[in-house]
Amino acid sequence: MRTTSPLSRFIVSLACVAVVLLWGCAAATFVSPARWPWTGVLTLGFPFFVAAVVTTGVLVLLLARRFWYVPVIGLAACGVSLRTYFPINISHKVPADAIKVLSYNTHGFGDKATDEEGRNIVAEYIRTSGADIVCTQENSYGPGAAFDSLMNAICEPPMRWDTVYINGNTYGLFTHYPVLSKRKIYDEGYNGVAEFRLLLAPKDTLIVLNCHLQSMMLSQEDRDSYHDLVKDPTENTEATSRRLFSKISQAASIRAEQVEILANYLDSLRGRNIILCGDFNDSPVSYTHRRIVSSGLNDAFTRSGNGLGRSFNRDAIVVRIDNILHSDHWKPYGATVDNSIDASDHYPIFTYLVRCSAP
Repeated sequence: MRTTSPLSRFIVSLACVAVVLLWGCAAATFVSPARWPWTGVLTLGFPFFVAAVVTTGVLVLLLARRFWYVPVIGLAACGVSLRTYFPINISHKVPADAIKVLSYNTHGFGDKATDEEGRNIVAEYIRTSGADIVCTQENSYGPGAAFDSLMNAICEPPMRWDTVYINGNTYGLFTHYPVLSKRKIYDEGYNGVAEFRLLLAPKDTLIVLNCHLQSMMLSQEDRDSYHDLVKDPTENTEATSRRLFSKISQAASIRAEQVEILANYLDSLRGRNIILCGDFNDSPVSYTHRRIVSSGLNDAFTRSGNGLGRSFNRDAIVVRIDNILHSDHWKPYGATVDNSIDASDHYPIFTYLVRCSAP
């Protein structure tokens, strides 16, 4: 009978702890931060817990091979979460009848940054994107001549634009499809959901939802502290940790309440033709994302994208917080977070959708 050395037992114990933490993180996506705010912080640790399981797994294979199944089972049990966070898909040629959908948190149209010819960089990107439907958030323009001029610069016939204005945040839509109606589903401060109903063909209506959910509420000082924490955890102070924990958990609680409103509305639309775009301000492995997907939508990036898809391009926050989701009426192709433009603090995300069910 083989005996296990103290070092081997220690390594296996570390692997077990890492697996339990990973499982706890995945399970926390089923718990609303509105009830237990700390779960909104726990889910942000998902990539770190995955790294811990992989690292200890390598040590197990090297020093305690008999227990190889511990990290393997640990990762396999979180297969759905792993695929959601870091999908790997085989690329397929985009069918000719696909439509292109683009979502972009413009951060005030790149704080109104212009190129050498005086054209707004973000507006020019949208104009030349070739997208059939574009949803924008954080336009930071109120109604007025300046905004109208910018929108008109983007739209070349047959493209047209429309907006829903929510407390200082303009939710924009650019499309060549006729807009049947528009309205605000809900608003809370700067956050909200706008609905546009488009006529794709006779008796074929598409519901486009454009949303922006509660941000982390981190100041630049907080973000710098977070960057330092990720870079060197040993230099972190207890006061900094408490401050970050408090702000992130409070934001998660507020966001969870907003998600319930959105998800309940989506539940009422089950079976309808829907595309949802927006800035969720949360990780793909979170209560926010899981609750929305559970309302009958599919994540275009999970199903057709590859990699992390980092969409917030500032600080040390390497995560996909911008999303395009759709009902079963569509099949996605080539979902991509486009890092070729960094005028905003978000990268745009786009996908191609092909109709897979009749109106």
